[in-house]
Amino acid sequence: TYKSQPSYDPTTANSFTITTQAYTTISVDLSTLTREWHLGAYENYGILIKAANEAQNNRIGFRSVDFTTESLRPTLTIEYTLTGAAASVQIDGHTFSTSSASVSTGTSYAYTTGQNVGTLQLYNYFVSNTGSNSATVKLQISPDNSTWHDDSPETAVAASDTSVITVSHLTRYIRMGYKSTTPGSDTSLTYWFQTQA
Repeated sequence: TYKSQPSYDPTTANSFTITTQAYTTISVDLSTLTREWHLGAYENYGILIKAANEAQNNRIGFRSVDFTTESLRPTLTIEYTLTGAAASVQIDGHTFSTSSASVSTGTSYAYTTGQNVGTLQLYNYFVSNTGSNSATVKLQISPDNSTWHDDSPETAVAASDTSVITVSHLTRYIRMGYKSTTPGSDTSLTYWFQTQA
């Protein structure tokens, strides 16, 4: 019930607007969150669909996983392309690991899921702009994976160019933000999260 709801991470994975839809399917893009689940960067505890204003007098409902008609239950559809497995290499008592993903930029910042770097010695994001327009990237840091602060200056990554960004302050969590440098001129990025423990 509303009074016995569990706690949740307030970070928004995506949002959508309900207008006059009734008895229809609503699709929400959770590709970034699902990718981070797959990479092991974020635990999969499921998702919460929550009204932005819970005090507003509306009646909005969704079918649940135990709804009697199976075809009306919520589903997660995953489409993926294998581009190379995550690597882990042991060198002189240190473990080097890397994971990668591809994303598309938009007008405003989107963020990767927070990475817990509390036990790591070195870590960075290597970014390759595989599209035809410039992108802007930055790093944010957090003590609790909830309160975020810009740590690195915004860095422009031109089309077909690369950049490596690292944090400058001690922190437990980091994440990368990315957007189109010019609104409406979107591009594609491939990023690698590289660590040494």
